Amino acid sequence: MTITTTPLGFQKPDGNEPFRQGNDVISANAQKAQDLIAADKARLALLEKSAGFPGDPVELADDVVQVLVTDPASATAAALDETYARLQVVERPQRFYAGHYDTLADVFAARDATNAPAIIELEPSTTYQAANLRIDKPRTSLKGEEALITLPPGADQDALRIGPDAMFLKIQDLRMAGNYANQTGTSRGLIFEPYTGVDFRFSDRTKVEHVSIDGFKNEGAVIGERRLHVIMDDVFIRDYGTVGLTMLSSDCKFLNGGLGGIRGQYGVKLHAGSNWVQSSGIWSNTVAGVWMTEKANGVKILTNDIDNNLGGGLRAVGVASDSLDASIIGNHFRGNSTSGDGLHSDIYLEQVSNITLASNRAYAQLGSTARSKYIVDAGAGVDSVRDGGNDFATAYPTLGRWSTTAASARKNRVYAVDLISDGAGDVRITRQGVGIQVDNDITSPGTVLGSRLSVTGVGGQGFIQLTEQGLTPGNPAANGSRIFSRDNGSGKTQTCVLYADGSIGVLHTQA
Repeated sequence: MTITTTPLGFQKPDGNEPFRQGNDVISANAQKAQDLIAADKARLALLEKSAGFPGDPVELADDVVQVLVTDPASATAAALDETYARLQVVERPQRFYAGHYDTLADVFAARDATNAPAIIELEPSTTYQAANLRIDKPRTSLKGEEALITLPPGADQDALRIGPDAMFLKIQDLRMAGNYANQTGTSRGLIFEPYTGVDFRFSDRTKVEHVSIDGFKNEGAVIGERRLHVIMDDVFIRDYGTVGLTMLSSDCKFLNGGLGGIRGQYGVKLHAGSNWVQSSGIWSNTVAGVWMTEKANGVKILTNDIDNNLGGGLRAVGVASDSLDASIIGNHFRGNSTSGDGLHSDIYLEQVSNITLASNRAYAQLGSTARSKYIVDAGAGVDSVRDGGNDFATAYPTLGRWSTTAASARKNRVYAVDLISDGAGDVRITRQGVGIQVDNDITSPGTVLGSRLSVTGVGGQGFIQLTEQGLTPGNPAANGSRIFSRDNGSGKTQTCVLYADGSIGVLHTQA
């Protein structure tokens, strides 16, 4: 009689004898059943622990556990090794509740002591005093729960600093107050420290949302160099002393928020490329709402309300005709100058090129005369301004100007369509010290009130200037005429009229 083994390892004789040739089948099968039960209990204990269930795992006899985890033939040992390897890769975030610590600084210190992912939770609507708070570990989530972090009087520090190792960071539902009136030195709000290393660094992939930053003596927020991909969404920065938001890193975004200076100089300073400012309000800054420097290549200023900035709406000032490739699209400009007929413009350009102006609107507040002196003021060294679809109200004292003849010679254009008077008021274009130079027609249909060109000036500055031409212009259309200047062949200048049939009348010849 023989004994066979089942798939589970039990012994099965071919008859009914429990003992055969010295083999105790009953005893062997009982031991095998115990081993299987122990193995299953070990697996259950492992699953309970990895799933995070409370309480102690299933208890096992020491000798059984020893066999299960050390025997090379044990399937349980292999399963344990595989599961442990997976658990090492997938770390569960540790939670730090502010209510369990004496101070907020203790919370941040506890988080900084571990490299695991972490969630810091502040107590709802609670006020904390800042004390050199800093996060410098990756995969941190700071849940503000509408709590307030404020600077104590005379603190003169940054409210919250984000170190260069704090990547994949998320800050939500937080309020920060700088206690402006009681600070004497430098105080700033949210500061992303620059990355100064030499090794390749991935982008931050950081998001700050539903946050307010108010009343800091210097900058409200700073994104330092080489941080990359910091997104601020629904963030309001107000009542700062210098700049609301300074972007020194590229590929960052400020969306759906507000930058209200009250006493600040600039709403946002863009000193790096490929940044976005979109769908936000920028108001009440003393120098300009938006400041673009020579490094702001590829910047996009999209669908913002830029108003009541007393020194101008947007300033793009480069060095030696920098090619910014910037897009200024869909924004509303209003009242960006001091009261009355101000000295400043909604858009000021200097030493820059490749600027796109499209679908912007500039208008006066509540139908009054616009405070801004110009909608577009192009200073020296401006080249390649592309534009179209802008709605510039005639309530402005002046629509636009070029400040140098060189700018016009490079075919800059403020408007892509002919300048047309709609009957509600005259379209006016001015420059300082020189005449208007254009490469295409300036036309008025005159279908209702007729057309006219009025030239006024002070101190001999108002005139229409013609330059001698070597060739006669082409004939005008029927019922039209063209006035031009030429040399009469004897070195004298003639002012002439050309008619549709090609005939020329000489108005006057230089004596």
